[in-house]
Amino acid sequence: MANIGIVEGDAETRTLLEVLVVRLGHELDPGAPPDLLIVEPASPDAVETVRTLRAGRPDLPVITVSILPPGPALAAVRASRHVEKPVSGARLAEAIDHVLSSADSVSSST
Repeated sequence: MANIGIVEGDAETRTLLEVLVVRLGHELDPGAPPDLLIVEPASPDAVETVRTLRAGRPDLPVITVSILPPGPALAAVRASRHVEKPVSGARLAEAIDHVLSSADSVSSST
């Protein structure tokens, strides 16, 4: 399974995302590089966190979660997938599976 990083400014929403990610069988190890990042683009540090992590790993996949539909703020993080809030476990699982399988196919073809 994947190590997933989460950038979410709202503590309750972050906890919900963490619970969902763990229930889906993934890890949340902040000491290890993430395989995937889940980001609320309106969070104060979101865009800068993505830029910093992508400086060392340009192909890092990002899923955005927001109450807003995709738009210019979401384009700033070049998201692989977008999930609108409220986030359900099924929609998050589908987005994670899609992004990770796409990342696997890209890395195995290079």
